[in-house]
Amino acid sequence: MIPQALRIIQEEHQALSAMLLSLSMLVRRAHQDKKPPPFDVLRAMLFYVDEFPERQHHPKETQLLFPKLRHRCPELAPVLDQLNDEHARGEASVRELQHRLLAYELLGEPRREAFDSAAEVFVDRYLRHMALEESAVLPAARTHLDAADWAEMLMRMYTLWAQKNDYSVELLDRQDNEVAGIQSASIAIRGPMAYGYLKGEAGIHRLVRISPFNAEGKRQTSFAAIDVSPEISDD
Repeated sequence: MIPQALRIIQEEHQALSAMLLSLSMLVRRAHQDKKPPPFDVLRAMLFYVDEFPERQHHPKETQLLFPKLRHRCPELAPVLDQLNDEHARGEASVRELQHRLLAYELLGEPRREAFDSAAEVFVDRYLRHMALEESAVLPAARTHLDAADWAEMLMRMYTLWAQKNDYSVELLDRQDNEVAGIQSASIAIRGPMAYGYLKGEAGIHRLVRISPFNAEGKRQTSFAAIDVSPEISDD
């Protein structure tokens, strides 16, 4: 069983991979047919990369997942450094490709080759980036992080989300785990439509793995639950 946090990362990778492969296919097909590509579709694809992976997916990994793994798996530091560096340069890479697309759209055929080449390099780098996370980072997370770690990461994720959206956040209760992470915590997120946005996050966080803390190497199951309740005024 894949823990909820890792499942979300993998699903986001799958969605992004499908979009990137579609972008590459559109560019190659237009080149083969000697026709301009659908510029509006390509603009929308690059807008998606800029708005979702660069502004949401990568920050979650850099701020929440990677610091935990760096503490638990020091040998993974070079990989995490590489991924963080690629995250830091990601937005600039998208901007460069958007500018090349605009130049192609405005100036025509003389700018096709520059855009086509840049698009292929961009897609290849992105796919290799995700492949490295899938082969090195996610397996290490399954092995070395337990449900208490994931629970703390989820709490931090919701806190960061609330702060980003100008909601107030109040820590009501927190019970730390003996080793790391949290056993439980309660936070109050207040703001317009807060409950409506967050109610879909309720559920069970389950992790089944061979625990590195079990001398016999047995499979163990850990659980973390998220409950979302509205705050009702007495008035």
